[in-house]
Amino acid sequence: MSKNLTLGLSLILILVSSFSLTFHLSSLPFSTVEKFSNTANLSAGKTVETTLQNIEKGDKIMVALNTTAMTDLQIRNGQGALFQVPYSIEGRPFEYIDYLIDTKRYFFVSNESGDCTLQFHALTAETPFSIQTTGNPEVQVSPIIESGLSFLNISARADKDAGERFPQIFLTYELGFAVQSNFKIQGVLGLAEGGVASVHLDIIVPDRNALLSYQLMPFYAERGWSESLEVNATSEGMRLGDYLSFLRVSITLDKSHFYFTNSSFVYANTLLGDLRITNGNEEKTVHANAIDPFLVPYEIYIARTYYPDYLAYILWSVLAIGVTVAGWCILKRDVRIYD
Repeated sequence: MSKNLTLGLSLILILVSSFSLTFHLSSLPFSTVEKFSNTANLSAGKTVETTLQNIEKGDKIMVALNTTAMTDLQIRNGQGALFQVPYSIEGRPFEYIDYLIDTKRYFFVSNESGDCTLQFHALTAETPFSIQTTGNPEVQVSPIIESGLSFLNISARADKDAGERFPQIFLTYELGFAVQSNFKIQGVLGLAEGGVASVHLDIIVPDRNALLSYQLMPFYAERGWSESLEVNATSEGMRLGDYLSFLRVSITLDKSHFYFTNSSFVYANTLLGDLRITNGNEEKTVHANAIDPFLVPYEIYIARTYYPDYLAYILWSVLAIGVTVAGWCILKRDVRIYD
């Protein structure tokens, strides 16, 4: 067979195999995503497990928990706990709290093939408020009756020798309306035990990138302190027509608080009563309640990495042969011309 014919056939082989390989790869997903939905029955301080079967090495696993409670989640296999992918959004490492407030997402990448154990751990009961912290204080929430009124008891504790000076607890609730002339938030706040640096009611105004903060409890508040709270349309910084996205009750501890001079830790039992929210023709009550145990709907997304199949390997091999033969023919032709 002449070298020209061999070169021509090899070029045809290259074109056909390249087109076939491109068509084959473009018709396949480079990753497939499987979704599973279920519900976990959680209780504060307890761990619930479920099994993920047939996980492959390199699979990317995202778990979305639909709850306002503080939670922790781990996935374990034969090598121990999977490392949570180190990304941070809104200043919260390894955990993404989205603007729906009640969804927490965790992301993992599998380091080996086999079955995995998914471990849900509830740190608090479920409340109408989404609970977050900074400075790693220990937090518990429970309903309580004081003087015939219902309160949410937010118990927080932090060791003096660990973490930052001002641990914080945030209780966030979605508003989602524009301020009208009769807007107001009313409630009752108290301190049952311990001491705080401050308690504020923060209101987020996204259109102005503003955080309106109103002090509710002073630094010197002592055990038994109680007072009504109110924020309304005439409060400082508030404007008619402002769109309010969220309110947030911020409780701040101080490890240098005079109340804890002879203690190795600081703590506070803050009491938050029902919040009554009025705006226009709408009235709602955010009840001071905590549910435990509670049900948590969750979704699991598993993105499986694409691996070439046998046809792809065959087409790559044919393409490599075609390129090799074409290169050999061109090289021989150049050598003959030079000679």
